[in-house]
Amino acid sequence: FKPRSDIVVTGHSYAPGGHPIESWGTQVVVGQHQKTLAVHGKRHWRKRALGWSLSRPEPTLSVPLRYEYAYGGSSGNGDKTTYYEHNPVGMGFAGFGKFKHQRIQAPQIESIDDPIQEFGKDYRPEGFGFIGKGWLPRRELVGTTDDEWLQHEHPSLPYDFDFSFYN
Repeated sequence: FKPRSDIVVTGHSYAPGGHPIESWGTQVVVGQHQKTLAVHGKRHWRKRALGWSLSRPEPTLSVPLRYEYAYGGSSGNGDKTTYYEHNPVGMGFAGFGKFKHQRIQAPQIESIDDPIQEFGKDYRPEGFGFIGKGWLPRRELVGTTDDEWLQHEHPSLPYDFDFSFYN
């Protein structure tokens, strides 16, 4: 059971005019629903003497509309790797600790209303595609899966399961 319809867009956003440029807006409109995002060519956070700065985007012809290009990802190394739970496959998440790299890939897809400007700040991942089942906030819709559920109700759905999980 799905309580609502899904609108999922896959593909690429192409630079207006068909020539590589640094950044542009991309929009999807379906009936009364619309979503507008900013897309950029490759860009990086660079370590400077007084902190991190965001490079100018490289001119590009297209950007894949996938969450791998939105804010998120992982940070750290070995045992101390942490993932951004709202988008563990993205880029630009600072996490914790010291960085041995002087350059970190920055997101290429972002909100028009909340542009990524500050290293180490968490941003909402933006995109048009699927949200993974294990990502927040979708994961919270599963409900209570504690020992009580595991012993007495499993494999049935938890009593507080929200069917929006399937959207």
